[in-house]
Amino acid sequence: MSVGSLPASVTGVPAVEGPPLEDLLHAIGNAPVQLLDHNTSLSVLISDLLVDLDGTLLSGDDVDRLEQSLGASPDAQELTGLIWWLVRSPAVRPHLAAVAPRCGGASQWFLDWQDLILRLMGVVVIVIDAQMLFRGGQ
Repeated sequence: MSVGSLPASVTGVPAVEGPPLEDLLHAIGNAPVQLLDHNTSLSVLISDLLVDLDGTLLSGDDVDRLEQSLGASPDAQELTGLIWWLVRSPAVRPHLAAVAPRCGGASQWFLDWQDLILRLMGVVVIVIDAQMLFRGGQ
């Protein structure tokens, strides 16, 4: 089941209590600054994470597509990097394990959220461009 064009693993899964906000903020605060460096190859990090989560192997073409989509939006790359970091966090892993079976697996959950981030960042860019157009480029 999906709502609109959002994947079912994002919209159709009953809510599961997540980690405490304090734990998430602590994990984000400990994120390496290299995740915000646009020269960091997140596609390789994500590929390794998917293998670690549930053994999912991406093909070379999948890795190339992921690299291309992440490269198109620096903001989405940064958000994806932070989600990658959080998923690796001991504070998040038990909660992901609880919801993953209902989402088609942990890797599918991660990829659906990464896809959603890319879509949302695309919408944000369109809105900002439209605002600039109507303001005369100011």
